[in-house]
Amino acid sequence: MKEQLAIKGLKTWTTYDGGGYQFNLYRNNKKVAFVHEAGVGGCLDIDWSDAQAKADIEAYVKTLPKIEMKNLPEGCEPVVLDASVDLFMEELVTAYEWEKKLSRYRKQNTLFRLLNDPDYSFRPLKTLDLTKAKEFLDKKYPNQYTFV
Repeated sequence: MKEQLAIKGLKTWTTYDGGGYQFNLYRNNKKVAFVHEAGVGGCLDIDWSDAQAKADIEAYVKTLPKIEMKNLPEGCEPVVLDASVDLFMEELVTAYEWEKKLSRYRKQNTLFRLLNDPDYSFRPLKTLDLTKAKEFLDKKYPNQYTFV
């Protein structure tokens, strides 16, 4: 499902409760919804323009596994959430912003991460020559890295 979806026109802003965003959601190059997160608590506001896309996305989300919240403050009990359309949209935004950031860094760097680095992290090497990058990484971090 994710490969069929695209975010266009993403706008983000900071609020006292974190941040908000809005974007148009496309499925197979057809606009299917306008998504708005005010950033002040509460649920997403999704204005669906395609009922079939809404039904398909809702059905897909029901197949997703529960989500374990990570990096909670010390002393907090583990939190496990059911997948929801709101959380799925949040994941799409995170992936979109991640790819945008990677694209910017890839213009002048070879990107890698160590296998024990957290998700959504990378390290840049100031070269675009993959052979040189691999030689350097094999010496410094043998069998402990992956290219991003």
